[in-house]
Amino acid sequence: SDPCQVKVAGTAEAVRKAKALILELIDSTKAKHTSSDYVEIPKSKIGMVIGLKGAQVNEVQQQTNCKIDVEFDSDPCKCFIKGEPENVERAKKVLMTIAMQIEDEASEYMDLPKSTSGALIGAQGSRIRQFQETSGARIDIDKSG
Repeated sequence: SDPCQVKVAGTAEAVRKAKALILELIDSTKAKHTSSDYVEIPKSKIGMVIGLKGAQVNEVQQQTNCKIDVEFDSDPCKCFIKGEPENVERAKKVLMTIAMQIEDEASEYMDLPKSTSGALIGAQGSRIRQFQETSGARIDIDKSG
């Protein structure tokens, strides 16, 4: 994509070593995801997947024992997942469910009067968080329409 300029200063030997280290880093980041499986999440949903300060994605990593790396430079964003094959499959399903790209067969929809959505959410989302923690389910309110 667009290059950024890096100034490397010092003795000829120090500059040579630094350039070699930088090139090695660039190569390793390119190769980093070659063996990784990934899911694509629309940029508009990636915030839900990552969560506040990375809390959601960290939780998914702990639950599935996988390493998840999100690449933001395209839409949809690529979420690279590394781990044991069965854990990777679980992580993919969890990420897709969070992004609501797939319907979990256990998902149910409830029609509530719009006037009650504020009560369900609670102050700064406190009630909906409490309900999610108590039940273990994810609760999403459609704010469109």
